[in-house]
Formats: sequence, structure tokens, C-alpha cells
Amino acid sequence: MHGKEYNKKQNRHYPVAVLPKLMVTKKATWYLGKGGCFFCFLSFQMLRKYIKAEKTAPTTVSQVRCCKLGDFQLYLGQDYFARDCGGEVCCTKVNIYYGGRGVIEDPTIYVLNKMTEVLKELRVEVNRYNIYEDRSAISTLPATLKGVDGIILGTTVEWFGIGGYMQQFLDMCWLYADKQQISRTYMLPVVMATTYGERDAELSLVKAWEMLGGIPLTGLAAYVENTDQFEKNDSYRMIIEKKTESLYRSINQKMMNLPTSNLAVKTNILKTRTIELTPQESEQLSRFASNENYVRQQKEDIEELSAMFKQMLSGGEEPAPEPESRAGEPYAKLPDDDKEDHNPVIDAFMEHYRPDPTFNASYAIIISDRDQILHLEATTEKLKCFYTGSKEADVILRTTSKVLQDILNGRTTFQKGFMAGEISAKGNFKTLRMLDSIFSFA
Repeated sequence: MHGKEYNKKQNRHYPVAVLPKLMVTKKATWYLGKGGCFFCFLSFQMLRKYIKAEKTAPTTVSQVRCCKLGDFQLYLGQDYFARDCGGEVCCTKVNIYYGGRGVIEDPTIYVLNKMTEVLKELRVEVNRYNIYEDRSAISTLPATLKGVDGIILGTTVEWFGIGGYMQQFLDMCWLYADKQQISRTYMLPVVMATTYGERDAELSLVKAWEMLGGIPLTGLAAYVENTDQFEKNDSYRMIIEKKTESLYRSINQKMMNLPTSNLAVKTNILKTRTIELTPQESEQLSRFASNENYVRQQKEDIEELSAMFKQMLSGGEEPAPEPESRAGEPYAKLPDDDKEDHNPVIDAFMEHYRPDPTFNASYAIIISDRDQILHLEATTEKLKCFYTGSKEADVILRTTSKVLQDILNGRTTFQKGFMAGEISAKGNFKTLRMLDSIFSFA
């Protein structure tokens, strides 16, 4: 057994092994420290008994003293590590993420409750998050990792794997979490199974946390056939408590793991396709992803565009066969000049205009091979069609005289020309799509 002497002024620790041992009692080992101070070493069990008896635990350096022992200073050594932060002992923070369904018979709930009790007895700040309670906010959970020393990932194997909630949480950590924070965060997996597969699920959590860059610890994995018998078994309870104490010891002693091949693969081979964002940008993006109104609006926009392109790709608007009177002779030929009097192109647009009582828009069609700009102003009652030198319009199209002539002759449409790459457009897609609705050349 060994401990360390705490030097408050220099904020350093010295091995207690170099200090002269005064006496050994059943509860502690006492040492004579520098400056005449007496230090003692307590185990977890004695510390928890002390907290239960006093109804509190030492929270400041000045309070780290043994009861009724005057100047005898209590040092909570290797098993209970007191960190000095400006006169305050830094409180260890642990988050618990439960990925089960929250059913009453879930053995994982019992294990997490018992671990919470032990951690609180050790004056650890514990925050628990039941993922199933707010599914829409899962994308914001990675932000709760900020400032924590360790986490516990608890899930239940009911038929296969770690379950959807836990998998979704890990996915959000991959997308939005601060990887620097994860790199110094310890993770203890807790997997209770009512069927086969608890070891595989535990390994999945460990591998996932390694791929995220965190520090995984050996966890708890068990097959529970009868929940009542499992909860009443004192041996199982002691195992849970010991594992929780081990988590606390690993966090406070900053224990390191040996390098693994998973880390090497992540560093040298794995090429992530995620967008490189700062922690602040990732947190903001996670808020957008959890905003139901924002996501709904984005989905509606995507669905509208998808419907438009599906119709365009499926050829939903098949051109009608050309009238016999036009066979072998194009309906309109583009003029060599830009005179508007009896212009066949302008006449064709004017003749086939079908006004929409709820639609107004302007179009500028750039005929690239003739260096002309045809301007269309569609209103609820009439159409204005003329050549101009201005490109200002709601939608700007660029095409050739041949493609425009095919449209006027009913051989194709504006949408099909756009999908085929024969027409380039700039502006609102919905407004562009309306061209085939207000002009019927087929």
C-alpha cells in the first residue's frame, strides 16, 4: 500500500513511501509528513463509512481533516484523490447515458442506479440521461460531454446488438462531439442481456469509443435470466460497487491504456467524410438537427425538389405528337435580326401562353449562338415578350437556337432540356418548372 503527500503551495504530490510510518490501525495507516503534519491513507470502504456517518464529505482543502483529531490532516490517498483548485477540491464529473427502453424489468436500470449511489457517496457529480425520453434531442447530447471526466454507457441486449438509441447517440458523437474532449474522457460500458450477445455488445461499445478517440475501460457485462434474483445477490452488488470504484480510481489517477490497432487504423487508414467543424460549429449544427421545425422545413424543401426531379427523370410530361400540318416543317424559325414585328419566336410564345391567376414571374432566355436575350414577363392576365440587352429576371436561362426551336416545335420541354444539360438556369427551381405549365407547345 502506498499513497502520496499533497503539497498545497506547489500543487504537487510526493510519494508517501518516503515518509516515516507512525502506526497502522484497522481504519488507516498514519504517516509523519513534512512540516509536522500527519497524513493518513483511507480505503474506499472507510471513506464511504465516514461519509455516511458524517452525512457529508470534505469539499475544501481546509475541511480535509480527520474528525476530533485536531491538527491531524486527513489525506485521501491513492484510492480517493483530492485535487486542489483554488482552495476547492475539484469534483469529478461523470455522465451516465442509458440506451435501453426504460422497462421496469430492465436489469441495466438496477446496475446504473447502484453505480450512481456509489459515485454520489464518493462526492462525484453524476448526471444521467435516458436517451429514450427525448429522441428528437439525441443530436444535442454530445454537447453534454463538455467538462466531464468519465461516462458510463449502459444498454440492454434484448435481441441483437446495443440497440438503436445507443447507436444513434454514438453516431451523433461521431458527427457533432468535440473530439478533443472525448480524447480525455474515460468510458465504462455496462451491458446487461436477456438473451445471447452481452460480450459482443460490450466489445462494440469499447471499439466505438476507441474509434472516437476516447479511453475505454473494462466494463460490466452479464446475462440476467431473473431480475429479482440478480438484484438480491450480494456478490453481484459487490462486483458492481468494485467496478464503480475502479472507474473513479482510473479517472483520478489518469490511468492510460496501451495502444491498440483500432487507434492506428483510425489515425492512418480511416478517412472520415464528415465536415471539419470547430466544437462551436458542431454544437450549433447539432441544435439545428434537433430543431423539429427547421428539420421539417428542410424535409419539405427536399421533398419538393425530389418530386420535381423524379417527374423530370420519369418523363411524366411526354410531348404530344406533332400535328400533321407541321410535319416536315418547323413551327418557327429564329430570325436573323431582333425585329419584333411578326417575329415567329415571339408569336409562338404569345400564342401558346396560358396565364395562371396566381403566378407572376420574369424570364431572361439567353440565346448563346445568336447573342440575343429574349425577355418574358408572365402576369396573371397577359404576357410581354421582347428582345433586350438586360439579363435581370427571376430566372435566367442559357441555351442555343436549336434547343429553343425544338421547344417551340413541341419536340422537348424546358425541364427535359435542363435535365439533359442543353439548358442552364439560374434562379428558383419552382419558377423554372412553371415554364412548362404556362406555355403549352405540345
